[in-house]
Amino acid sequence: MINPSVAMITTQRSRRFATPCYMDTPGKRLREARKRAGFRSASAAAEAIGVPIATYNSHERAGDPGARAYKPEHARQYARRFGVTPEWLLLGTDQAGGLGGGDGAEQVVSGHPGTRRPGLTEIVHRGVEITPGGIVEAGAFRSVDEYNDDPPPPMLGLPDREFPNLKQYYYEVSGDSMNALKKRPILSGDIVVGIDYEAFQGRLPLRDGMIVVVEQTLNGGLLRELSIKQLEIYEDRYELHPRSTNAAHKPIIIKHNIEADDGRTVRILAVARRIINELDL
Repeated sequence: MINPSVAMITTQRSRRFATPCYMDTPGKRLREARKRAGFRSASAAAEAIGVPIATYNSHERAGDPGARAYKPEHARQYARRFGVTPEWLLLGTDQAGGLGGGDGAEQVVSGHPGTRRPGLTEIVHRGVEITPGGIVEAGAFRSVDEYNDDPPPPMLGLPDREFPNLKQYYYEVSGDSMNALKKRPILSGDIVVGIDYEAFQGRLPLRDGMIVVVEQTLNGGLLRELSIKQLEIYEDRYELHPRSTNAAHKPIIIKHNIEADDGRTVRILAVARRIINELDL
């Protein structure tokens, strides 16, 4: 059954998605900077800086599900005390060396001999990890096992400019279902980078014209299709449209009062944010 309240407001996570690096959120970077500055506990750092302990504790969770981001003024305050830059705390990258005083040497994780942790300079300049989401191809239902077999590695990229704390996924485009999209077509071979829709909810409402990655499943979830669509919103329905010169591609229409169960589920996985295409040499 296609349930609008589920289809448009729920994201299904896949077990195949890789775990991000250990400093991939502002909260984790703040915690690491605090430890490097010699503060063994969050409460000790909060007292030294003059910030309420509860506030500081919440800032070390920034970027986690349900946690709020801390503001630039907080980042500047923490940066001065911990010897880092505000840009590194907020975004993970900057042009001033990030964690000041670090020589980029690899560190041994305490209590785990032989385990390497990336050097600080390496972490600052390599950007953020973008998790593979799979191949998007309208009309191509694949078995779940096929999606789970030998997934591609994460891709390194920049944080989203408007939502730097949200998890990103990248999708490999196949087919022609969006080759007539205005202002810029999405072509076979492109890489589409999107932000996790589950985390995106509540920050901005869905609106007409958004480009989204959509999952359809059949046979109790055994068959899965990923595609890119453009959203149209009406009083009684949502419509997810291909933008193609190929008339074989049809929209997905989800009525608010639908009751029939055809064994299909529809979910939005990500809101597309940018397109990458490498040119041949």
